[in-house]
Amino acid sequence: MRWMIACCFGIGAVSFFPAIPSLLWLLPLAALGLIAIKYKPLKFVGALSFGVIWGILSGWVELQHQLPESLENIDLNVVGQIVGLPATSDRKQRFDLQIKTIGSAVGDNFLAAPKRIRINWYQTETLVLPGETWQFTVRLRRPHGFANPGILDYETWLFRQGINATGYVREGEKNLKLKEAGLARLLDQTRFSLYQKLNQLPGDYQYRGVLIALLMGERSGLGDELWQTFTRTGTNHLFVISGLHIGFVAFCCYLLVMRIGRWIPLGAPVIALQQVASVVAILASVGYSALAGFALPTQRALIMLILLMSGKILKRHINIATGFVIALLCVLLLDPLAPRAVGFWLSFGAVGALLLGFAGYTSQQGFWWRWGRPQWLVFIAFIPLLLFFFKQFSVISPLANLVAIPLVGLLVVPLCLLAGLLLLVDGSLAESVLWVADSAIKGLVRVLELVAESPLAVAQLSPSVAAVVVASCAAIVLLSPRGLPGRWLALFCFVPLCIHQPPLKVGDYRVSFFDVGQGLSVLVETSEHRLLYDVGPAYDDKFNAATSVLLPYFQHRAIERLDRILISHSDNDHAGSLPYLLEHIDYGDIISGSALNHYFKRPVDACQSGESWQWDGVLFQLMQASAEHWISQNNRSCVLKINNGQFAVLLTGDIEREAEQSLLEQFGDGLAADFMLAPHHGSRTSSSLTFIQQVAPSWVVFTIGYKNRFGHPKPDIVERYRREQIKTLDTISSGLIKVTVAAEHSSVLIEPFRQSQMGYWYPK
Repeated sequence: MRWMIACCFGIGAVSFFPAIPSLLWLLPLAALGLIAIKYKPLKFVGALSFGVIWGILSGWVELQHQLPESLENIDLNVVGQIVGLPATSDRKQRFDLQIKTIGSAVGDNFLAAPKRIRINWYQTETLVLPGETWQFTVRLRRPHGFANPGILDYETWLFRQGINATGYVREGEKNLKLKEAGLARLLDQTRFSLYQKLNQLPGDYQYRGVLIALLMGERSGLGDELWQTFTRTGTNHLFVISGLHIGFVAFCCYLLVMRIGRWIPLGAPVIALQQVASVVAILASVGYSALAGFALPTQRALIMLILLMSGKILKRHINIATGFVIALLCVLLLDPLAPRAVGFWLSFGAVGALLLGFAGYTSQQGFWWRWGRPQWLVFIAFIPLLLFFFKQFSVISPLANLVAIPLVGLLVVPLCLLAGLLLLVDGSLAESVLWVADSAIKGLVRVLELVAESPLAVAQLSPSVAAVVVASCAAIVLLSPRGLPGRWLALFCFVPLCIHQPPLKVGDYRVSFFDVGQGLSVLVETSEHRLLYDVGPAYDDKFNAATSVLLPYFQHRAIERLDRILISHSDNDHAGSLPYLLEHIDYGDIISGSALNHYFKRPVDACQSGESWQWDGVLFQLMQASAEHWISQNNRSCVLKINNGQFAVLLTGDIEREAEQSLLEQFGDGLAADFMLAPHHGSRTSSSLTFIQQVAPSWVVFTIGYKNRFGHPKPDIVERYRREQIKTLDTISSGLIKVTVAAEHSSVLIEPFRQSQMGYWYPK
C-alpha cells in the first residue's frame, strides 16, 4: 500500500499550494517518477511525484474555466442545461447551469469560458426543471465569498463543485426554454421529483426537513435550533446521508436476501446466495449514494463497500485496511481538493479510528463490543479534530450515539428509503411509512433536546495547533492494538488541550474588521470585555451577517457574551442583522446613533457625543456630529475612538463631509488615530482632505462588497489616501482584518485573514 499512500500525499499536498506551478515542472516530475519506480527503494518517491502531477493537472484544467474578469458584470447570452437540484424560495429560484455556449448579449462572438455556473432568477413565476435546456441573459462574476475564520470557505466549495461563476438572470425576452428534459439527467429529475413530493407533505410532519436530509442528503430544511441540538449531542452526522447510512443499507439488503434465500428452497448453494446478496447490497448502496448526489462521505463508504462485496462475489479476501487506502486514493483522484473539506478528515478519521481500534482483537459478541466500543474509539479520535475545526466537542456524544445510531440506521433510514420508492407508486401509502419515521424522529429529538440542555453537554476550548498535534498523536497511541506498554500514559497528552490561551493583557486590545460584504461589523476586545460596532446587513431570514458570519465566528472563538453593542446608525448594511444576533447571544447594553424601531421595539441608549469609559486600561470615546448636520442617516453615525495611550483606532461609520466638518470643530486634535475605518466605505461624499489630514492615520481600511453596485471605494478617494502616504487595506482582498495592539511592547500586529489561506484558486 505504500505507493498508494505516497500518491495520496502528493495529491493532497497540491491542494495547499498557494499557486499552480508552470506546466513545465511536470516534465522533471514525470522523469523523476519514471526513474524512481524502476528502483524498489524509490517507488515511494515515484508515486509521490505522480500524485503531485495529478493534483497540478487537475487544478490547471479547472482554472482554465474560471470566468475571465473581462466578462464580469456585463450582459451575456448563455445556453445550457439545468443540473442538480434547483432551490426555490418566495423571491427567487437558484440553480446550476451546465454551459453549452456563452457570449456577449450584443454579439455572436461565443467564448469558451465557464463550464458550470450558479445563478439566481428573481421574481419569476417560471420554474426550471433538471435536464431542461434554456437560454438566459445573465450577469456573472467570479466566485467570491466572505473570508472569516469559523465559516464555510465558499470560494473553495464552489471550486470543488466545478462552479466557475455566480450571478443572476436579467429580465428580458431572451430568457427562453429551448428543450424539454430528456433522459440524460434522469437522476437529477428523480431527485427533484422526490424533493418536491416530500416538501408537499402535510404540515403535521414536524420533521419533514430531517426526512429530506436522510433520504436525499439535502439539509437546508433543518432549522438552526434543531441542528444545534444535534451538534451539542454529537449526533449531527446521523441526519445527513453519511457512510454509516450506506453501510446500514447495504447490511440490511444483504441480510434480507440471505434470509429470503434460506426461506425459499431454491436449491442454490450458500456461496451463490452470498454472491447474489452482495450484488443486491452494491446496487442498493449505489442507489442511496446517488440520492445523496455522491457526497464525499458516501464516496468513501461506497468504494470500500464495493471492494468488500466484490471479494465475496469473486471469492477473494480483500483486506479492510487495503480497501481503506484504495478508497482514499479514489476519492482524491475524483476530488483532488477533498483535503480542504472538514468532512474528508472526519469521514476517513472515523474509519481509521475503527480500523486501528479493532486491530489485533478477535471477534466479540457482546453489546458493548458491537455498539459501545466503536463510539468510544471515534470519540477519542474526534476530540483533537473537532477542537481544531470547531473549537468544541460533545462530551455526551458516545452515550447519545449509542441510542441514536441503531434507531436512525436500522429503523428511520430503511423507512425513508421504502417511502421514497412508494412515493413513485402510491403517495398515500408512502405518507403512512413516513409518519412512522417522523414519529420515531420526534421521540429521539425530544430525548436529545433534554440531554443537550445540560451545561456539561459541550466542551468549548481554544487549544493551540501544537496542542492539537500532540493530542492527535496521543489518540493514535490510545487506539493502537493491545500489547503496547504504557498506552494509558497518552491520556496526559490531552491535558494541553485544556490549557487556556493567554488572554489580552491590561492595556492590550484587538480590533477585528469582519468581511460582511457591502456593510460593516467590527469586534473590539480587551482583556475582559468585548464590544461589537455594527452588525452587518440582512437580506432575508436565511442570509444575514449575524447567522452567516458573526455567530459562527463567536462560536469558533468561544465568545458567549458581548458587553456592549454599538450601532453607528440604522442603515441596513450596519444594523440589519441585529435582531438575528440578539436571538442567539447574551449581551449588555445597546447604543445607537439613530432610532432602531425598524428592526425591533426595544429601547436603546442614544449615542452621547463626548461620552467615554475605560475597560482594562483602554479608553473608549464616543463622537457624533451636531444635530444641525443630521441631513442624512449617514451623518448621524456614532463614531468610536479606541486608545490605549500608544495606538488609537477610529471607527467612523458612514459619516459624510458635513459630519466630518462637525467632528473637526468639536474634537480637533482629539480625532488623531493610527488606524482608521474609511468613512462611508470610501464614497465620494466622505473622506475630505482636511478630515484625513487631521486624523493622520498610518492605515485605512475599506469594508466593501465584491463588485458592489456603488463602486466603493472610489478610485480617486483611494488615491487621496495614498497621496497622504497612508497604507490601504480592504476586506475584499484581505477578508477579516485583525489589528492587535500590545501595550507592553508598543507593538501592533495587522493580520489579513486571506493571507493565511493557502490555495491556488484564490484571487491574487
